[in-house]
Amino acid sequence: MSPLQLDPAALAKLPPGDLSENIGHRVMNLAIAFLVLQSVFVVLFYISRYLNKMLNGWECWLFMPLAYIFCTALCICGVLAVKIGGEGRHIAAVLLEDPNIVTNRIKIDKAVEYIDLAAITSAKLAILCLYIRILSLWRSYRIAIYLTGTIIVLTWIAAILLSTTICHPYSYQWDPTIEGGHCGDMIRAYQFICVPNILTDFIMLLIPLPAVYKLHVQLPAKIGIFATFLTGSVGIVTSVLRMLSFLNDAQLLNDLTYNSIPTFIFTIIEAGVYLIAACMLSLRPLKRHIFKDKSFTKWVGSYLDRFSRGSSQGSISFGGLK
Repeated sequence: MSPLQLDPAALAKLPPGDLSENIGHRVMNLAIAFLVLQSVFVVLFYISRYLNKMLNGWECWLFMPLAYIFCTALCICGVLAVKIGGEGRHIAAVLLEDPNIVTNRIKIDKAVEYIDLAAITSAKLAILCLYIRILSLWRSYRIAIYLTGTIIVLTWIAAILLSTTICHPYSYQWDPTIEGGHCGDMIRAYQFICVPNILTDFIMLLIPLPAVYKLHVQLPAKIGIFATFLTGSVGIVTSVLRMLSFLNDAQLLNDLTYNSIPTFIFTIIEAGVYLIAACMLSLRPLKRHIFKDKSFTKWVGSYLDRFSRGSSQGSISFGGLK
């Protein structure tokens, strides 16, 4: 059954209260929260780069602004999905009120398809730009970074083509009354696009590890450097969660405006987390400026020193954890 068609039998089975139930505030609140959060991190990113005299490069003037614009657009789509797309309400209730609301919701979904991967692609390329700055002295790392960037861009292009051609004609997605129109399996398409996205996350996590391992620095410094690089791949968690949200496709399509809440939430979170991760990779100069000599790695170093001394004396002190 099309999302724009009301099944009388399904309507009769709705429990009392379903017609008035509305959980759209979950998407609304999250969208507003991420709009504020990612704005703060972007401002901190540019302040940190300014303090470090590194307001240059593709990441500063192209990829980061694009990622922020697209992530902001996703948050706006989340708000619009609730306000004019019936997001959070059962589709039967929405159709009873006005079928055009579901049409709006599907059109917003279509916009999200284009915006989402553009946001993720921009943020990932910003992260890879930082990798290039740090690891460009080694040819093998440069090759790995450029190959990863190529996969990311090709995934983005494939997603655009897939989203554009999956329904014939294009408007059949929100107007199933068009004769001869048809669509491919859109849920499978979403799942397919998630795979290379997660793959590049893993690659981006692995790329700097050999270089960090070979560094001739103390363990606390290595931990700090690894933690910095790790922030660039935290999006992998949200990518996996989002892919899992697409697995129960039958339930998702049966009540599009209600059951899509987790999917929409993870879509906003995923893109926002990538943007925040890209910002966090450059915040160390700002942290040093604010906290001066205080740092997590120094705390780890002092704790390990006490641990070593305690071990050599036959006892271990956990005072550093207090």
